Amino acid sequence: MVRRGNETLFLVSYQLVCTHQGCKPTLPNPERNLVCPCHGSAYKATDGSVVRGPARQMLEGIRLEVRDGVIFAVGNLS
Repeated sequence: MVRRGNETLFLVSYQLVCTHQGCKPTLPNPERNLVCPCHGSAYKATDGSVVRGPARQMLEGIRLEVRDGVIFAVGNLS
């Protein structure tokens, strides 16, 4: 969570590697899903969970930290 003036931003970050066979999912579409072009797996951009298979595992999350207003990716969530 990042505060900017009166706004609060919630940031999420994932390894963009499909858990089915390792292809690269797209950036979020209008439905806020990340879709793999190889076999059609889809993930929720909000939490990385599987919306549509053949993937069965959610995307691996990346831990973010904010230091002095700068966002850093500092490791995996798993």
